Amino acid sequence: MNYKIRFAILEDAPEIVRLIKELVNLSGNKTTLNEELVKDYLQTPDHHILVAQSSTGSVVGLTSYMYRKNLQHNGRICQLDDLVVNWGHQNRGLGSALLQQVIKNSRQAGCVAILLVTSKENQAAQRFVKQHGFVDGGLLMDQHLTKG
Repeated sequence: MNYKIRFAILEDAPEIVRLIKELVNLSGNKTTLNEELVKDYLQTPDHHILVAQSSTGSVVGLTSYMYRKNLQHNGRICQLDDLVVNWGHQNRGLGSALLQQVIKNSRQAGCVAILLVTSKENQAAQRFVKQHGFVDGGLLMDQHLTKG
């Protein structure tokens, strides 16, 4: 099967929601992501989603990322937020193709670094990104805030 890597369009929102929910479910968490939030993300400057589209037209993988200024890195960085490939399409090079495209786009955008986060438990993801030149540069700590 052939795949095409392209920028997401508004019409991809339902499949993007489906893939993100698949990713979140793997960690045992839940998400309130919906199509309107995806469309808003796509229309926000410096926010991007790349999709892997199969020859049948289905979106079977994606990566989301944004560009922002960063003081520590003294320049513009890329914050890679999500990378997911549908189970039935894994181990075909799609994750690598998506990640390589983000790297290429980030260089062209003048970024000095790409930052990404993966869970401590996800050894497969850590091995995957290290194969693409990423190094363990720190520990992410977060605090989830409730609306109220």
